[in-house]
Amino acid sequence: MSRRCRPVRLLLVLALLWPAIGWGAELMPLGGAPWEPGPDSPPPQETAANELQFSLPFHQSLDRVYWDLPIRPIPRQAGGITLDITCDNPAAIRAITLYVQSAGNWLAATAIPAAGRQTLFFPGADFRAEDSHADWTRANRLRLSIWRGAGRSATLILHGIQTDSPPIAVITATSATAPGQEALAKECAQRARRLFEKVGLLTTSLTDDFTKITPRQQAWVVLPYNPTLSRQHLKLLERYVKRGGRLAVFYNSHAPLAAQLGFDVRAYATQRETWSTVAWTTNAIEGLPSLMAHITQHLLPVRAADAPAITLGHWLNPDDRLDRDLPAAAVSPNGLWFSHVPPLATPGAVQWLAAALAHADPTIAAIRDRHQAERRERDAQAAATAAKLRPAANEIRGVWSPPISASVRSKLMCQLAENKVNALFEHIGSLRDDLPANPARQRQISRAIAQAHAQNLQYHAWLFCWSWDGYPPPWSSDRFLSNTPGSAPTWLDPQHPANREQLLNTVATLAQLGVDGIHLDYIRYPEWVGETPTAVTDTQRDDLTATVAAVAQQVRDINPAIRLSAAVFPTPDSAAALGQDWPAWLANGALDFASPMIYAEDTSRFAQQLAEAIAVAPKAQKIVPGIGVSADSTQLDALGAAQQMEAAREQKTGGTIFFQLTAELLEILRIQRAD
Repeated sequence: MSRRCRPVRLLLVLALLWPAIGWGAELMPLGGAPWEPGPDSPPPQETAANELQFSLPFHQSLDRVYWDLPIRPIPRQAGGITLDITCDNPAAIRAITLYVQSAGNWLAATAIPAAGRQTLFFPGADFRAEDSHADWTRANRLRLSIWRGAGRSATLILHGIQTDSPPIAVITATSATAPGQEALAKECAQRARRLFEKVGLLTTSLTDDFTKITPRQQAWVVLPYNPTLSRQHLKLLERYVKRGGRLAVFYNSHAPLAAQLGFDVRAYATQRETWSTVAWTTNAIEGLPSLMAHITQHLLPVRAADAPAITLGHWLNPDDRLDRDLPAAAVSPNGLWFSHVPPLATPGAVQWLAAALAHADPTIAAIRDRHQAERRERDAQAAATAAKLRPAANEIRGVWSPPISASVRSKLMCQLAENKVNALFEHIGSLRDDLPANPARQRQISRAIAQAHAQNLQYHAWLFCWSWDGYPPPWSSDRFLSNTPGSAPTWLDPQHPANREQLLNTVATLAQLGVDGIHLDYIRYPEWVGETPTAVTDTQRDDLTATVAAVAQQVRDINPAIRLSAAVFPTPDSAAALGQDWPAWLANGALDFASPMIYAEDTSRFAQQLAEAIAVAPKAQKIVPGIGVSADSTQLDALGAAQQMEAAREQKTGGTIFFQLTAELLEILRIQRAD
């Protein structure tokens, strides 16, 4: 997950909703402030409304423009800095970085803007320098740095800049409460922050030193992943709750803490297949959605122990049946509890969190109601946008799907067809599954193909190539790339002859089974190889190109009608750095189409990256972009998905593929359906 902050819309102004907590402090009045432009950076212009207008001349060959500002001392209790801005062309901006200078060191935090007026929040925890321990609150200078995206001019209006101390604190675990799992804890904390931000609530970041939390400063404390709580930790959290604070707890087994909130944590549950959907009891509290997507094989079910606590819903089993033994979440006046780590900020997850927070804390009810009204309006706009779209001939309207349980596959394929999907890209495994030697798995795929064809769906076998998610490996260590000595292998060596042979044998088996397409994923080198500019050599890149050509020849020798495609990094430069020269794969005819994973929440940014991809393709129809409806980095609602599909059709692509198939995506497709 990225450390980049996300835009928070101005529809929710916490200073008004929590009037008892004064948390904003202006860094410097805008009018007459001595902003100092950097080289080639035009001076800002003051508007009639006493705001500042910054011109971004990115039509020139500039990588960035920036302006410096002397600032007042930052309050020690500040949780971060907010910029109130309006951006007229976000595609022209790659990112906005705020630098603060403290003790001669520049500390930086980065955010990505969207279109229109918005608030960008830069948490104090993000202002770090790798080579110093400088304190961001001791800064005396600020630099607003804007990085070039598309080569076009843009304008940014700065309405205000201030420090903020949001009353919601997300705890990032250290070795004290997540020993050996600090990386996972950090990822969960970032995910929690994003989820709250999508609701419209700014958060501050704290470590797990619970001696510093008080209800006066933190109305809510969020524990996104803190599995190891000592007696002292529990005592401090109990004191916080008794004094009026509220907790939001995720994936935690500590029964005493749950009891303090009125909940009962049940025994750990796991299974071979994944749980993917929570069914909420919509009449349990006001504002709950019917479903929420979340994929896991591990649960710590939680339910209400006594009134006034309320159990909010249950998990669906892989056969799509409600499991009463797996309660998903609970809420009480003291807080809320979820049975796994924070979900991605999908529409269903955001709606659930808004409803649960508002039930526990009535001061948040206005946020929930505003969010509900905006969602209804956006759903109506999504239906209207989709109604205008007219599919081109032979257009792919596809979905990437995790492995589908045999018990629900026929029903699910029927739902896809009803919602005008014509291509299913189902994950059938990786090379570690050894498909050529697995007759049972081959029979399952054959049945899936027949079921897809019964619904007039194309069936594309989605294959993971070099990524390795199995341990211990059954093959010799020389077949793997080495990252850290002693660490578990994560990537097969693309140049190893046995790996290449395994890939060719697997695609040959798939071709013989009668799939409509074979979709290659992770057909590249890993990011940790590409971190060094010279890590991926020309030879390695050429070898990957030769491998893709060999795969294409193997498939077409068996059945020339099968379409070969690949999920690829969105820009040619980012892909080439990892050996993935997909423009060459299209140019030499190895691939029938490429699917750049253009996961962007802003439609103008999506359209710009799509144009860059099309520019290096033989023709636009060879590009079938991936839309990140529920990706780690992006989550879209029905309107966002419809607008990006519209952008793809305007550029005459070969179609679109949504990532990924969940109950929430089915709802988005239903909203978009124009009968």
